[in-house]
Amino acid sequence: MKILTKPNRIDFLDERFYHVADKDGQPIYFPSVTSILNEFGKGYGFNQWLMDVGSNSAIIANRAAESGSIVHEALHQLALGVEINWNDKVIGDYKYHSDHYSLEEWKGILKFKEFVDQTQPTGFNPESMVYSLNNKYAGTVDLVCDINGETYLIDYKFGENIYETAFLQVSAYAKAVEELGRKIDKVGVLHLKAKTRGADKRGKVIQGNGWKLATHKYSIDQLFETFLAVKKIYDYKVSIGELPDKPANKSYETKVKLTLKN
Repeated sequence: MKILTKPNRIDFLDERFYHVADKDGQPIYFPSVTSILNEFGKGYGFNQWLMDVGSNSAIIANRAAESGSIVHEALHQLALGVEINWNDKVIGDYKYHSDHYSLEEWKGILKFKEFVDQTQPTGFNPESMVYSLNNKYAGTVDLVCDINGETYLIDYKFGENIYETAFLQVSAYAKAVEELGRKIDKVGVLHLKAKTRGADKRGKVIQGNGWKLATHKYSIDQLFETFLAVKKIYDYKVSIGELPDKPANKSYETKVKLTLKN
């Protein structure tokens, strides 16, 4: 949930939806790809972790989400050509984070630089919102670029693990980008906490020390078929009222005063 403040108002914005325009320019709301993929689940390992950490899971997850958001924003700035410094102050309203990058976050940022230095990508198109009018969903792409003559759509992951939903996510983004006019040859997940120890000696995998551009054995089309199957479940739950069909945004006054009279 995002919170925006205006003079005398505070708006709670539901981030499960994107505000886009249809073919006639009329405003419509599309669910986010990540919201749709919540219906897929993250598998046994994630469920076991939830049981292991118990009531602390929300705090741990929120801390990780904040750290991931900070790294994402730093990589976005780098992709735009902005210089990032170790002692830069982190901008944002974070509950569990200090004002500056942690050592772990800085290592992740340096791994992204190593990825760029190794692959020498061109045609950078950093972080942009995309949507599909055909299949009614939207999302934010981390990076589209050309590597060795092929166009890659890449999502950054700063977590310990990569779940199957990450590959379904990039396949959905790829199809939305293609719908908007740019052909995507490959999709990948740039894992910035990989257990790799260096470059792949066979030269078949793009990776370095502690990072890897992970790809999937299935094609974009095959992954997208699975995403659409998950979306059918999501749409069904919307149709029976189990999930909302539009943002539940709320707006409240920021000041309250009562005048009491005898």
